[in-house]
Amino acid sequence: MQSAIRNPQSAIRNPQSALAISIILSALSFNIQAAPCDANFSSQGNFITGTTYKTFADLPDTNVANAYEGALANIAKVPSWKIIAQDKNKGLIQAVQAAQYDKGKVIPLNINIVPAGSGAKMTMDYVTPTGSLSPASAVKSQFCETIAAAENGAGVNAVVVAENGSVNPQTSTPTVTSAPPATSNQAGGMSLSEPQKKQLKAQINLKTKDNLLKIMIAEAKPTIEKVLEMQACFYPSHSYGLYKSGGGNHFYVPDGSFSFHNKLECVNVQRVKDWKMIANNAFRFNVVYVAEDSGQSAQMGYEMQKQPDGVWLFNKNNFNQVY
Repeated sequence: MQSAIRNPQSAIRNPQSALAISIILSALSFNIQAAPCDANFSSQGNFITGTTYKTFADLPDTNVANAYEGALANIAKVPSWKIIAQDKNKGLIQAVQAAQYDKGKVIPLNINIVPAGSGAKMTMDYVTPTGSLSPASAVKSQFCETIAAAENGAGVNAVVVAENGSVNPQTSTPTVTSAPPATSNQAGGMSLSEPQKKQLKAQINLKTKDNLLKIMIAEAKPTIEKVLEMQACFYPSHSYGLYKSGGGNHFYVPDGSFSFHNKLECVNVQRVKDWKMIANNAFRFNVVYVAEDSGQSAQMGYEMQKQPDGVWLFNKNNFNQVY
């Protein structure tokens, strides 16, 4: 196992020694199966376009729950990772790291663990932004370590992540908050101010005589609030996997309409309007985003559908196209 990387700036200067961001490898000893990890590893892209690194592993002797807890504990104990969302039922973990060498960018890690026979299958992807570099060997090392942690299961190595991101190593069951860090001021880690949040909540409190639509919106409200805040704060397109149906994580981000706005600040969710029920389990609505500093605005249309398991997810969004 490679030694820990502690200085992301030196990683940029010496890309063969480390990830481009701070990754602290576990001091615990895991039985990493290097050959399968190497064989399944792939990368696509370059310094100019950004690079997507992927891998997968079959864990025939580990059930999904234990694999999930092991992977979550492994990521949670690294201070530089911020877990922005997790769903144990779906086996999804999303975490980001700020690209310290390029303010305003974050580097996302997506983990998915699903049943496979009597065991589990685990997939991982790590996406560097344009103009950044992470050596494949270092990314592969981190992938293999997390896979080994998943194969090992939670056991005595599990941790708890508090709302402030701190870790309690004495607890054996990992739990995390789904909210991103409120104090961060970099794209993909920002949050609305309290007045902006209050305005957003007020816009979703729809007054309507259609009781079914009212019930549907009330059920979907937590997800709507979460995604609209992410949109207003320009979270990157690959950050929406937990909230989107139909495959793929990508979601359009309205940042292109705010060329004169300070991108280190969130815009206002000025209006949520035109609610329309389109089926007994689906509805649409439009949103107007406004930047106070530049006066620029954008409208986006959204569609939500209730899934068979009762969860409300976004079907799609269309920039500058309203319903």
